[in-house]
Amino acid sequence: MNDVAKGLWVEGQAVPLKGLKVTGSIGVSISEITLEQTYRNDEPVAIEAVYSFPIPMHAVLLDVSIQIDERVLTGVVSAKNDAQESYERAIDDGDTAMIVRKVSNSEYSVSLGNLLPNETASIRYRFVMQNRWSGDAFRFSLPTVISDRYGQPMDSGYEIHECPWTDLSATHPFSLDIQIDSALTTFSIDSPTHALDLYQNETGRGFRLSSEVGFLDRDFVLNVLDSKNSGLLTVTSDRDPYSDNYTNQLTIQHDLSSLIGAWNPVSVKIVVDCSGSMGGDSIVQARQALHSIVKELGPEDEFTIVKFGSNNVSLSDEMLSTSPRNIAQAERFIMQIQADMGGTEIRSALNRAYLTTGSAQRKTHVLLITDGAVWGEDRVVEAAKRSDHCVFTVGVGSAVSEQMVRGLAEATGGECVMVTPNESMSDSILRQFRIMRQPNVVVELDWGVDGSALPGESNKMLSGESKSLFFLSPHPISKPIPVRIFREDQPNAVLELIAQLNEDNCSADARARLCASYRISKVEDSEQQSLAVQYQLFTDKTAMTIVDEREVKSEGIPELRSVPQMPAAGHMGFGSSIVMSRSASARMNMSMSYDPLPGWSDRTSLSNDMEFLDIPAFLRSDAGSDLGVGNQTAVVDSRAVASWLNARIKMQEGRLSGDELPTLEELSPWIPITLYNYLRSLVGRFPESQIVGLFIATLFEQERTNLLNRHIYRVAREEARAIGNQTIQQEIKKLISSGSLT
Repeated sequence: MNDVAKGLWVEGQAVPLKGLKVTGSIGVSISEITLEQTYRNDEPVAIEAVYSFPIPMHAVLLDVSIQIDERVLTGVVSAKNDAQESYERAIDDGDTAMIVRKVSNSEYSVSLGNLLPNETASIRYRFVMQNRWSGDAFRFSLPTVISDRYGQPMDSGYEIHECPWTDLSATHPFSLDIQIDSALTTFSIDSPTHALDLYQNETGRGFRLSSEVGFLDRDFVLNVLDSKNSGLLTVTSDRDPYSDNYTNQLTIQHDLSSLIGAWNPVSVKIVVDCSGSMGGDSIVQARQALHSIVKELGPEDEFTIVKFGSNNVSLSDEMLSTSPRNIAQAERFIMQIQADMGGTEIRSALNRAYLTTGSAQRKTHVLLITDGAVWGEDRVVEAAKRSDHCVFTVGVGSAVSEQMVRGLAEATGGECVMVTPNESMSDSILRQFRIMRQPNVVVELDWGVDGSALPGESNKMLSGESKSLFFLSPHPISKPIPVRIFREDQPNAVLELIAQLNEDNCSADARARLCASYRISKVEDSEQQSLAVQYQLFTDKTAMTIVDEREVKSEGIPELRSVPQMPAAGHMGFGSSIVMSRSASARMNMSMSYDPLPGWSDRTSLSNDMEFLDIPAFLRSDAGSDLGVGNQTAVVDSRAVASWLNARIKMQEGRLSGDELPTLEELSPWIPITLYNYLRSLVGRFPESQIVGLFIATLFEQERTNLLNRHIYRVAREEARAIGNQTIQQEIKKLISSGSLT
């Protein structure tokens, strides 16, 4: 660790992230994990460290704290706009501050501003997650890296300064020490991704990495096997510390083979990712799995295969029977599959599969094999929901985008399985096929007390898979409860069970917030923010800010230092995730997701809300040109102004350049003549840069959202503060509102 502590430098700049420490505990149904990121400023100026990082999908972030020297500060979740304003105000005041926000269900972004020279800070994140049993085992997976993806990170909710980027020379170490609940002492435990040392001491059983450190270049995966296949059927009742209710949770994982009976014929459309990001380990395993799939097809099944990259190619645009001729044709098609089809145009490939016609007598399934390396997951998921297909996904590789593969499956009633290069993809594929053939089963139960189930919570489950149901009640459950499980298509085929009262390693606080995290997705938008603040949960409407008020203030705007991601092992053919140790790498930047100078001057790179059509028609020929004072627009279009200002900013290797503000003459095409003349009249009383700064700060004061680059806003606010004249600002506000388009 001593060599690592000396620090990493990328393209001449120090990388402030020095390492990650992972601790926690894993139980039968619940795991609780703490991530500790250490940052150090090795530069002579104050910096703002920005890092985007993954956590398991559906894990609930419970609390965040920061330690600077001997000071430990904890944060409070608040409305996102309030948190952003608090953070920016602290940066303006010269204090050290941190803001954490949820970008998606599996990715977060942290900004640590005004970290002073030679200062070290440790940020701790504690989260809880439910273990997902499948048969006699569950898989604990901790993502550590956001791999390169096709498309624009802004399409997945990132602001420009947060966008993940990869550098081949980045080396981020991590250590790991996790305790194992006593209920798991007879279970077998192994990792397909990391070599582990198991230990036993006075605190119990646990494991560490065999090497001194690992690296943030692959998911950490732990497989826990119950050889006795004991199953789970428990109910837990805890007082909710945030309300007057009790949070009741039923956890069930049971062998339902007695209900299932014979397998049903399947109509399956196999969609396989052949983009460049699947190069190396992933595409080899995909071919092997496809051969296994074809061998598993039965005489009454029907199928087709679509391979895709920048374009897509289909085995057939109609569903095929499993005749010897069609099987032979499929085998030849599979043999030609390579990771040579360019980008990851997953939406068009799935749409082609959805439109492939087959038997109208049976439910149609899609089996998607991909590393999920694409931005804009929400649009893919929404299209799948409208398709009336059940999508099963197989996430392939050492750093799969869980937001994509699990999100697709859960939204359509399918299942997701993720496979590392050291595991058998064929086994996972065959398991998915067998699940596809199963009928739905339904869980019914009598909680024994008055109360309410969560709105929109499904009571359907699959054989062998674990299922949790929540129930809110004014009184606790005090006795075992009866559970009935039956086939949806045969209600008379019933399995009757009893769920016993149980205590697990989940605290009452954590269980209440787990339940609330499910509730938030089901309530009206107007209720989501208040519920999230009540239970201190991160959502797209909330964030957390921590401010360390300093006696000695930092001066000026801190230098942005965006922490690069390590290249994912085996991704795009880089190295192999089968090798457990970190291989040497060249010093170069790598990104397929967006130009390292994110092409803000290229209108195709703008998000959907800021496309070129937002620019006034007479300016579209050259949005950045100086058209002179005679060409002003009639209104102030804040989206178009933000797009134009962002186009002036370049970001490369985690640093910004071109951050000077425009002149009034350059701004003139974007503002009405009356406003322009007023601003021009102030020149002489104040420097022009301060007048421009006051206009920009005033225009975006109310709700900057993600339209305007944060650094531009800071520069503008700093210039505006020098004027300090409320009368002038009010006049600018009045002129903006009299002709604005927001």
